[in-house]
Amino acid sequence: MINRRALLISGAVAAASPVLAQQPEATRIDLADGAMREALLLPGIFRLGARDGAAALVEFFDYNCPWCRYAAPEIEALLKRDPKFKLILVNYAVLGAPSVLAGKVAVALAMESPEKYPAFHREMMAIKGVAGGDEALAVAKRLGVDVDALTETANLDVVTAALRASADFGDRNGLTATPSWLAGRSAYLGYMPPAQMRAIVAQRA
Repeated sequence: MINRRALLISGAVAAASPVLAQQPEATRIDLADGAMREALLLPGIFRLGARDGAAALVEFFDYNCPWCRYAAPEIEALLKRDPKFKLILVNYAVLGAPSVLAGKVAVALAMESPEKYPAFHREMMAIKGVAGGDEALAVAKRLGVDVDALTETANLDVVTAALRASADFGDRNGLTATPSWLAGRSAYLGYMPPAQMRAIVAQRA
């Protein structure tokens, strides 16, 4: 029987790349042909905002990334302000074992209770300190999720494979910072201030 405190420590996903020092504005790099299409087909991704049209931004985040947490309310404000904006969330659990365990819970919850995922994501981004498996399960429990069933799903190979796929994609495409963002043929590494985000979204509209 798998218990909640032993949330598949074995087979944990290794960090994809070293994390760069964050910059005041995200640094742009070119993406290879087809990278954006591949990103949109990654398993375990979650869509927020507009349901139709092209994705404005794809965010590769880690629940233990301080700049991801800092950006979260700014992203939420943009989603509320712009009804045409769509954000694709990719769980990029590259900052150690706690991130992997939190990522497993997050991917499992997105699979089983997608209607609860936006609230889950918001609470996870508001955590002070380390966010691991126990913390993620506590958030899920507060949202009324059956944590025993969620734990079983989190330990499935398909969930581990989803995190590995995101880590492999980031490694192959030079996503060496969290957060990293994809828009069209470009990737942006590091924290993206609201003005830069609005400019990119406007270009993608």
